Amino acid sequence: MKRLLSYSVSVLVVMCLALVVTTVRAQLVPRTVLLEEGTNWSCVPCAQANPGVEAFLQSHGDSIIQIAYHPNWPGADDPMYMNDTRDNQGRVSTYYGVTGVPAIMIDGSTVSTSPASYEQAFSTRIAKLSPVVISVSRSVSGTTVTVTATVNAVADVSSYKKLVLRVEAVQRYMDTVGHNGEKRFMNPMRTMMPLISISTDDWRAADLFSGCRTWVEHEPSTTARTNEGSASSSASLRSLASRRQVNSC
Repeated sequence: MKRLLSYSVSVLVVMCLALVVTTVRAQLVPRTVLLEEGTNWSCVPCAQANPGVEAFLQSHGDSIIQIAYHPNWPGADDPMYMNDTRDNQGRVSTYYGVTGVPAIMIDGSTVSTSPASYEQAFSTRIAKLSPVVISVSRSVSGTTVTVTATVNAVADVSSYKKLVLRVEAVQRYMDTVGHNGEKRFMNPMRTMMPLISISTDDWRAADLFSGCRTWVEHEPSTTARTNEGSASSSASLRSLASRRQVNSC
């Protein structure tokens, strides 16, 4: 099986309470929209829908990122599912309550699988600016990958009573032939880091969060991306079908 040795590390700031932040609009910054997809290499409708998803992503460049989760249906032998069975299944079926694929979620809301629906959801979300800025850096030493994330508030975020940081490693694409005929799978999730709770009580004093996590990979990541979203889930780590330890730096 051929794998490209290239990954993306996506950082999601997760806002579990949809509260309104009262602030000066000029202080806010453009957001990056998150598209999450439930898919599977045995899913024929997924193969039919994915070219449209890819074209939509390409049309919006760096304004949107994708993370693809592979649950165990309709094919439990999907290698991307087997790479992290708990988090692939949990994010799709437990967190979102999805019972069939393909499934598309944009900034935490499920939308129908059509380019028009993607565009409508994207237009709504991209118009809402973000009160936080995230910076990410990555270093690789042998098989150890270290990701450092810093979250800064650029506006009053004290109304957000439950703010958490989610760090995920995403393979840019996997070249392999699926049972559905697909030959390239975009942005499959590889690892999820444990959630990091962020206090907003004294948001003016310093960074909301600054810290790092390390894990071991046979094929380390090469690209970092950031995103501010609206969903969360429990976390575990499984890479290349074996448990790997996630450490704080």
